[in-house]
Amino acid sequence: PKPGELPGSAVSGYNAGMKIFPRIFLKAGEEREQTGADNEIWSFGEEAYAILRRYVGIREKLRAYTRALMHEAHTTGAPVIRALFYEFPADSRAWEARESYLYGSDLLVAPVCYEHAVSRSVYLPAGADWLELATGKTLAGGADYTVDAPLGSIPVFQRIGGKYAALLPAGLME
Repeated sequence: PKPGELPGSAVSGYNAGMKIFPRIFLKAGEEREQTGADNEIWSFGEEAYAILRRYVGIREKLRAYTRALMHEAHTTGAPVIRALFYEFPADSRAWEARESYLYGSDLLVAPVCYEHAVSRSVYLPAGADWLELATGKTLAGGADYTVDAPLGSIPVFQRIGGKYAALLPAGLME
């Protein structure tokens, strides 16, 4: 066969001898466009693009941490996204938290849940100290804090001395 061609029978809807074009199929079987769909990060305007691009970078910085969490989930069954009480079962307030979650054992995420909000209250579980990643401030667990949450900023807190601390780079949220 020539470069870019496959011998044999039909592959992904193409007969032998035809050029190979990567095809993406949805679960229902219909073919999807490969790019340019209205869900690309540049599809939402310049302001949103800058925010989304920053978070794509943060996701890349979290790659080693995420891989460790996936390994832990595979070997122990521990969930990757956790309610606060999963890591802090003795803290009764952790059982009441409804608008924040843990990404693994070491990152507490407190998304903004209300339109036009520019700050929010967050409870940090007792039994750990926390680093507010936006400011670098160390905060004691077992208390409520009001934190800034302007558009484009999700409050995230790192558990100090956490299990995977070595996998979380300095400047994570930059």
